[in-house]
Amino acid sequence: MSETPQSEPKSVLRRYRKSLLSVWALYSAALTVSMMVPGDSVPDLGFFGWDKLAHLVVFIVLAFLTAGAFLTRDCVITIVMSWGVLLGCATEFAQALAPGRIPSVGDAAANLIGTVFGALLVKRYLLRD
Repeated sequence: MSETPQSEPKSVLRRYRKSLLSVWALYSAALTVSMMVPGDSVPDLGFFGWDKLAHLVVFIVLAFLTAGAFLTRDCVITIVMSWGVLLGCATEFAQALAPGRIPSVGDAAANLIGTVFGALLVKRYLLRD
């Protein structure tokens, strides 16, 4: 009974830290690979903006996985922001090398917004004390 309900998410995440690190690494790798798929392989859903929404959502998820993997660090929000910005920008620059892919400032912005929104959610729901 020494733990308060607010500290429960932290204790659960700490207990599964190694698993979360593995999931974070696999998700980061899958995200990178998916952003490098040749352009003619990407389906056109016909919905304007679905691409930006997808970028936003995957970077919100990335923020939560990064926070879970590195929750034991005092600077977890800095790590979340740094990794999201690094991966989001690097994948957009790398798309210049992928056949049929074009780097997009709009996609990079969606990546950044998803990272910031995810970091705010992490701060609100995982780091509350």
